[in-house]
Parts: sequence; structure tokens; C-alpha cells
Amino acid sequence: MTSPTFITVLGAGSWGTALAIVLAQNGHTVRLWARDAGLAARSEQDRINARYLPDCTFPPSLTITSDLDTALQRANQIWLVLPTKALAEFLSAHAAKFPPQAIIVNASKGFEQGTGRQISQMVSALFSSQAFVAVSGPTFAHEVATGKPSAITVASQDTGAAEVIAATLRNATLRTYPTHDVIGVEIAGGLKNVLAIAAGVADGFGFGANA
Repeated sequence: MTSPTFITVLGAGSWGTALAIVLAQNGHTVRLWARDAGLAARSEQDRINARYLPDCTFPPSLTITSDLDTALQRANQIWLVLPTKALAEFLSAHAAKFPPQAIIVNASKGFEQGTGRQISQMVSALFSSQAFVAVSGPTFAHEVATGKPSAITVASQDTGAAEVIAATLRNATLRTYPTHDVIGVEIAGGLKNVLAIAAGVADGFGFGANA
């Protein structure tokens, strides 16, 4: 018999909320953690995150809380969807609370300020014995949450963990593609926004498509 999947999503911004909604729609029990207690209470009562995804209703199996201990209880997957600039400090402060059997999934983009470390490097320094998976792709939170066709790459050195997360996330409108290239996926995700800004600047100056 397959064990039930209890998923913790850390970070209740637009992307964290979208992922939590999809994971709950896929039949999993999901706890979404918000740093802001007021946001968590309002969202749990209203069954929407009015601040970030106001037209996306929470499925019944999704709850939101500002209590980290409650959010992490029984988790066998922990999804990191926090601002990268705050991630190292958060992990250092709360690593002892993470269930040791949980797969750690990074869905944030970027590099550590000051050191340039990738998120996989931050995580491995604290959770060397736990499986790590990075997910990234050309996705917009609202489109994923509302079932628009999307695709995400799922990267891990642990083939089994990558397959588990790919299966957890995929559905009729969201395709997942497992790979071993964690470094490539994280670098591409971290540079995406920089390249998008540069492309916008070039377009604004009228440099044309070749630029």
C-alpha cells in the first residue's frame, strides 16, 4: 500500500501558493506555511490567498498556517519557495525541525547574496543525508494554478527522488521532465530573470530581435 503524501510548502507568495494548489488538486495533503500570521489566518478562513492569487480557490486538502511546527508535521516532502536572500538564514534557524525522511524540494530561483552559492549547496551543507530535488521551468504562477498547459524540469542526483517529485507534481496540464542536471537547472532558473530584464531593455531601446 502506498504511503500517504504529506507535503509542506514553505512560502505563501504567488509561486508557493500556486504549487500548493496544484499539489492539493493532485490529491495530496498540503500545508502551506506563511511567515505573515495575518495572511495565513485570512487565507485559511476565506480559502484564497487574496494578496497573491485572489481568484484561485484552495482545494479541501490544502491548509495554510503561520505555525512552522504544524506545517512540518509528518511531512515527507518539503518544498522551499522562499526568497533566496532569506533562505540560508531560515534553513540554519529551523533545520532541526525538518523531518529526516523528507525529500527537500527547491522551487526558488537565484543565488545566495554575498557568496553566490546555489540553493542546492545551501541545502547540502545542512541536510547532507536527505534527498534534494530542484524544480524549475518557464512558468507563471497564475497559469499553473488555473490549469494552463505548463512544463517543469525536475532535477536530482537521486533518480528515485526525482521520479517521486515528478509524479507528485504532474497532471493533465502540467508536464514534468526528470533530469540529473541539478546545477544546470538551478543556474538556468537563477539567470532567467536577469536575461528577461536585459531582453526588455534591448527591446525598449529598439535594438530589434537580433539583439
